Amino acid sequence: MIFSEYIKRIPIDLILKIIRSGVLFLAIYGIFLFFFKAITGKFIGIPLLTTNLGDSFSMSDKCIDRGGIFKLISTYNNGNIFGVCMLMILPFYQYAERSGIRRLIVKLALLLTLSRTVWIGMIIHEVFDALMFSNNRTTKNIKLLAFFLIFGFLSVFIAKKINLNSSFFLDLSLGNRVKQFNAITESGLFGNTAFRSITEITYMSVLKNFGYIGLFAFCIAMFSPFIARLKVVNKISTTIAAGLVNYLVISLSDGTILFIPTLALYWFFTSLMITKQDFTEEFSFEELKAA
Repeated sequence: MIFSEYIKRIPIDLILKIIRSGVLFLAIYGIFLFFFKAITGKFIGIPLLTTNLGDSFSMSDKCIDRGGIFKLISTYNNGNIFGVCMLMILPFYQYAERSGIRRLIVKLALLLTLSRTVWIGMIIHEVFDALMFSNNRTTKNIKLLAFFLIFGFLSVFIAKKINLNSSFFLDLSLGNRVKQFNAITESGLFGNTAFRSITEITYMSVLKNFGYIGLFAFCIAMFSPFIARLKVVNKISTTIAAGLVNYLVISLSDGTILFIPTLALYWFFTSLMITKQDFTEEFSFEELKAA
C-alpha cells in the first residue's frame, strides 16, 4: 500500500512499454541460451548479472539437467524460477502485447523450461484467460481446444526428443515433494521446529515451520491484496490479479518464494494492482508503439 502511492506517479504507458520489451527480451534470450547450450554444450554467463560470482559456467551444480538437455533458464539460472515469475506476469503481458507471434515466443520459452510446474501453470493460465477474458463462448472454446492440442503435441514431442518417459508426466512422488504433505498431520497450531527454509510446496512448508496459525497468517498476507483490489476494478488490475492467482495456485507445486525475483515481482504487481491510478479501459497501443 505504501509503494502504490509512488507507483501511481509512473505513467501506465511507460509500465506497459517496459513489460512488452522486457518480457520479450527475457524469452528470446532464454530460447537462444537453450539452443546455444544444446548445440555447443556451453552456457553464457555474466558474473554478478546472470550468474552468482562463485557459480561455474557449466551450471553443473544447478538442478536444470533433464538427461543431457538443460532447462531454459534465461537470466536467472533456474528454469522453475523463470517460469513461475513469467506466469505471474503473463496475463498483464498479454494485455500489453497484442502481437500473437510475440505472445507465442513467450509461451515457447515457458514450454522449454521443461518444468512440470510451469507446464501445469500454463494450463491454468489458459483456462483462466479463456474464462475471464473471452466474451464469446465459441471463441473461448476454440482457444481452449487449440491450446490443449498444440500444448499436448509439443510437450509429448519434446519429451520424446529428450527421452522422457510416461513417468515424467505421471510422477506420483511429485518430484520427490509428496512427503511435504505430511505437514498436514504432523503440524500443530504453532511451529515446533527451528526455521530453516521454505521448500517447494510453499503452503506445506509454511505449515511445517509455523503451524496452522502461521499458515493462516501467511494466507492473510498473500490474499489480502485481492480485498484491497475491490476498490480498484478495471481491466488492467484484473489482468494483474489473474497473474497473481497463477502464482498462488502453482505455489501448491513450487512457489520459489525465497528467491530474489519472486516476491519482488509479487509485491510490485500487488502495488500496481491496488493503485488508484486512472487506468483507462482501452489503452492506445498506437501511441505506445510511437513512444
